[in-house]
Amino acid sequence: MNEVPKSSWSRATAYTEGRRDAALLCMMSSRSRQAPIPELDPDTQSATWPRTLDRDGPFADMTLILVSNRLPVTVRRIGNRLDVQPNPGGVAAGLASFHRELQARWFGWPGSIAPGESKQVTARLEKEFDCVPVILPSTLARPYYAGFSNGTLWPLFHSFSTYARYSASEWEAYRTVNAKFADAIVQALRPKDQLWIHDYHLLLLPRLIRDRVPEARVGFFLHIPFPPYDVFRLLPWHREILQGMLGADLIGFHTYDYARAFLGSLLRDLGLDNRIGTIVTGHRAVQVDVFPLGVDVAKFNSTPIGPSAGRSIARLRKGLEPSKLLFSISRLDYTKGIPEGLDAFGRFLERHPEWRRKITYLLAVVPSRERVAEYARLKRAIDERVGRINSRYSTIAWSPIRYVYRQLDFDELIALYRVSDVAIITPLRDGMNLIAKEYVAAKQEPRGVLILSEMAGASKEHREPERRGGCRGRDPSGAHDALGGAGLANPGDAGPAPTLRRSDVGDAVPRAPRRCRPAVRGSHFEAAVGRTPEGDPPSVPEGGSPAVALRL
Repeated sequence: MNEVPKSSWSRATAYTEGRRDAALLCMMSSRSRQAPIPELDPDTQSATWPRTLDRDGPFADMTLILVSNRLPVTVRRIGNRLDVQPNPGGVAAGLASFHRELQARWFGWPGSIAPGESKQVTARLEKEFDCVPVILPSTLARPYYAGFSNGTLWPLFHSFSTYARYSASEWEAYRTVNAKFADAIVQALRPKDQLWIHDYHLLLLPRLIRDRVPEARVGFFLHIPFPPYDVFRLLPWHREILQGMLGADLIGFHTYDYARAFLGSLLRDLGLDNRIGTIVTGHRAVQVDVFPLGVDVAKFNSTPIGPSAGRSIARLRKGLEPSKLLFSISRLDYTKGIPEGLDAFGRFLERHPEWRRKITYLLAVVPSRERVAEYARLKRAIDERVGRINSRYSTIAWSPIRYVYRQLDFDELIALYRVSDVAIITPLRDGMNLIAKEYVAAKQEPRGVLILSEMAGASKEHREPERRGGCRGRDPSGAHDALGGAGLANPGDAGPAPTLRRSDVGDAVPRAPRRCRPAVRGSHFEAAVGRTPEGDPPSVPEGGSPAVALRL
């Protein structure tokens, strides 16, 4: 792997504002003698890239082609008209600036489209949104998407191997869809175009493109973890997956752990070793590197709270006073550790009665895949835990948990980030988790605590790893206390602190620093709340599970 500085949020976000072109430039550098050269920052001793592509240089005729499973818009039939709405969050949100600023074309699946409307949908998306839909019949889309992509690859790559199913027919559907994507892209591909393929739905696509257009410039980025070899080899088609990914010129991951796991699988499965992240396969060199996804810091930090969301949050804060407000936002998924987080919160209230009526937990869960059996069971488990905790501890004037089961709009998110005292991000396994970065970026006042699971990719970018610790979502006995030593109740009491800047979560533009203090080593609810309501330091059990709790 490339020897570059690690464990620093400011040095790692390579394809966001300020350094967001790094991955793209890396992909093109092996094909162009005039590719830009990074400059060495004398302060950080890390490479910095040009802020934007020089469209008058060797890339003037280049078109960036983004490829992902879903387009950044969804098409729905409403009465007699087609309604086109942007897709919130996910890959679409992370790549929106590329699509807009580089005038890129975007290939992807638009969702379920009636056979007679495909021409109309295609024409409108290409004309108005620079999007090229890859139309899939429902008989193929279901086994490809709900089947192999989310029933096999998603659990396996997150190391939930017991949830994975292995179906030869779903594998064939996955191969067929990847081939359909390749056929659609090749028809539009020009010699100087740059392909950037995204995520686990299209792992075979780089090789399929390479076989059809050997000189194509192809980059691939995986937005989820790459599993350890002992887990990955459970997949009957694991060699085909590796060979598919090797069709790219550059393969990107969020963290060094994921990149190492991929390189280890290449060595053990295909006998391909690497030299500083470079693999030679046939007559080609493939580069593997790390490009952690960041967020649009300026957008989150400067966007004003809308009047409707402002009134809602004001009512919430008024009803909570003098309680501290904790929040957690997760998509409904077994990788997010939602039941485990609720168990930890219930345990905290049980062991610390002095905090009852002094703390409120706002839990927002975004609906997802509710028709899948595992997700339906997960939803019931969450509902039961919320009901049990609220029925046990609620009073007429106070409930410990406020539960929201819907997608929050952007105004609501911004407002919640800014007024909350503690953000709880405790997945069991997560590729990156941008909520953690959005929370820091949105803060306009130097107050707040971020509790971050060490199983989230974002935790790998925290400075001073020797002091970092980590809360583990599967350890409620260690997790129940982590709301304590970051000293929210008395912000001046914490000791020496590393600096966490807005630039640490997104761009490289200098900003006013914000202080960020690691919590005491202990379980994570205590580590965030600080002192007891009476002002005494919280008790931390000996040998308690450490937490990534950062004070802003």
